[in-house]
Amino acid sequence: MCIDRILDYLRLSDNLATSGQPTAEQFNSIAASGYETVINLALPTSSNAIADEPGVVARCGMDYISIPIVWEEPTLEDFQTFCDVMKEQCDRKVWVHCAANKRVSAFIYLYRQIVEQISIQHILSEVTIQSFNVGILSWFTWLDILNIDLAVAILLKSLGDKLRSIIYSDTLRKSSFFVQLS
Repeated sequence: MCIDRILDYLRLSDNLATSGQPTAEQFNSIAASGYETVINLALPTSSNAIADEPGVVARCGMDYISIPIVWEEPTLEDFQTFCDVMKEQCDRKVWVHCAANKRVSAFIYLYRQIVEQISIQHILSEVTIQSFNVGILSWFTWLDILNIDLAVAILLKSLGDKLRSIIYSDTLRKSSFFVQLS
């Protein structure tokens, strides 16, 4: 089975890929593609969670790390834990997933901007509606808790310019991202 068929698969580099929840069979393909570590940000109670995912991943020969993040209540501590784990795995080929590649996309893009110091322009060039299709209402919690500049930029790119006027408020106009665009 090809990893390209995994739900919302996105290859970001030779050593980093993200997706929604892989099936048990797809973990074999992930391992066959050389990935050494699987990081799961979904809750074990997610609707498409795999029973005994740690065991499934281990039987494929990969390490498994779970950082369960409640979608409605992400915390800075969650993000810090994620950053610490990603730094520990920097020399390994890593697959990061959640239920639908939404939590992962937010954390990966913030990690790449804040920790890896990758330019926002480069990060935004990788974002597509397919790789970051998050509903507007869900985003507000993430905007408040995490990084408003990057999150708003990704949201606007994902939604397109037509919706810019709906969410482009005085507060957002004052954010450093929009000041840079001026």
